Amino acid sequence: MIYCEVNFGAIYGRTAKGLLLNLEKYRFVSVIDNKKTGCDAGTVQGNGLNGVLICRDLDLAPPSGMLSIAERGVVLELVGF
Repeated sequence: MIYCEVNFGAIYGRTAKGLLLNLEKYRFVSVIDNKKTGCDAGTVQGNGLNGVLICRDLDLAPPSGMLSIAERGVVLELVGF
C-alpha cells in the first residue's frame, strides 16, 4: 500500500511513481489518494493499467469492531512501524 494523498500523479508523487514502476520487485495492492479514488494507478501515471487501485482511505472494519493483536501487527507492518 502506498500513501500519496493528493499528490499521486503530480510532481510531489515521484517516490510513489518510482515504486509503481518496479512492480516486478514490489507488490502493491493499492494507493491512497482521495482525489483519484477508483482509478487505476498505472493509468493515472500514463503507463496503462497495472491493476493497482487508488482508494480514498485505509478503511478497516473488523467484524468485532476492534482489530485483534495479529491484525494490529499487520497494520503496523504496513505503515512501517
